[in-house]
Amino acid sequence: MAADPRVCLHDILNAIAGAREAVGAADFPTYPTYCRRRPMSRAVEREIEIISEASRRVPQEAEGHGVWHSLA
Repeated sequence: MAADPRVCLHDILNAIAGAREAVGAADFPTYPTYCRRRPMSRAVEREIEIISEASRRVPQEAEGHGVWHSLA
């Protein structure tokens, strides 16, 4: 049975929110230093994995322009 695209998108949005929360105020240039001080890189890596897994569950007919499977 195909996954509901709304559930997949919900998982993706939750993972984005989780990654933002884990990163906090760090921006791209300061992220590596931030991760050395606070071991949040694993949390961010896990959220990226969740995004990838959820994007693979989006049914092809719901992909629109076919971007989901290319992201995974």
